[in-house]
Amino acid sequence: MKIRSKIIIICLPMVIIPLLLLGIFSFIRVENAVRDSVLNERANLLDQMTDQVTRTLHTIEANTQLFSSSKLLERYLIVDDWERYSLFLPSLITLFQGYQKAYPEYFEFRVLLPDGYEDCRVTTTDIPNTTDNEAES
Repeated sequence: MKIRSKIIIICLPMVIIPLLLLGIFSFIRVENAVRDSVLNERANLLDQMTDQVTRTLHTIEANTQLFSSSKLLERYLIVDDWERYSLFLPSLITLFQGYQKAYPEYFEFRVLLPDGYEDCRVTTTDIPNTTDNEAES
């Protein structure tokens, strides 16, 4: 065997083995970096979704408070049936339609009496009313 062959046989592993180790080490580092990046992105997305849901819930609570604190609605609920339907119902329907224009995400407004009977309903779509009595729902 020539000296050249012996040098190549000895030197080749000395070059290839460090390159393989360097490649494996680099792969592990890149894999860990990508995994950390994906996990951080997922955590950020979950945080954003949590914030969005929380903001939406707070908005809904504030809007519910706004809608339910109307003096017209209070008067509508405390007067007797004749006054309620003849005097207050048209104004309440107009109020609810105004709410729907200002808050289009609410497609239906209803007034339920304590016994569960639906007393007033205003909707922007042609959703059929399945029941007037919500006491069991």
